[in-house]
Amino acid sequence: MSAFYSVAYPDRVELITDGAVYTDDGTLVEVRRKVWASSSLPLAVTGRGSSRLVEGLAAAINVMAECGSVDGTLGEVAGMLEKYRDRDCEPFEIVLAAVSETNGPGIYHFSNVDAYGLFAAWQLHGPYPEFGGGPSLTDANREMLAAEFGGDGTLTRAAVPLFEAMRRRTAPKPTSPHLPEIYGIGGHVDFTTVSAAGCTIERLCEWPDPVGEKIDPFRLSAAAA
Repeated sequence: MSAFYSVAYPDRVELITDGAVYTDDGTLVEVRRKVWASSSLPLAVTGRGSSRLVEGLAAAINVMAECGSVDGTLGEVAGMLEKYRDRDCEPFEIVLAAVSETNGPGIYHFSNVDAYGLFAAWQLHGPYPEFGGGPSLTDANREMLAAEFGGDGTLTRAAVPLFEAMRRRTAPKPTSPHLPEIYGIGGHVDFTTVSAAGCTIERLCEWPDPVGEKIDPFRLSAAAA
């Protein structure tokens, strides 16, 4: 599953991501940072699905960013999607957090599948003020988190409790909904800020998920019981 959550503010975009890379049955194979930030523009990329494709697309987008503008980069991404729309490849989805010269801070999304039944494949969608992906929350989760969101004008305080709540729920892979539901959030929580000054990435927490085993968000509680 993995998860991301992003909000655009008047002067920046904040993006939360986890670090799990896993097989279709939920076995953790690697923990790594899953945000790729441009070194020259206020633009950061994350994604879900095939880790090989997501990393390759993120690298390609950062090469496109060498054009010198976010708007130009977004135009090149749209052109790339038009060029490759008939290509057969593993499912993936990509999210871009960026500060556009025209539209300001915003969030953009594309996928090679009709993601969530809302977004046509091979098209760049956005900008959005808020965008997220991960297991749905219960009413109790939402009540618990309501006081955290926006209380200090940033997602920092809400990031870990939000991902802790989602981590404890199974869900299908959004790009492969036919597969069994799994626990797919793990490794760590990274907090990315994209502003006109550039991108910063901060590690907020780490989970001791063993590589080579299925993610078990209740492991520590069960061991302490």
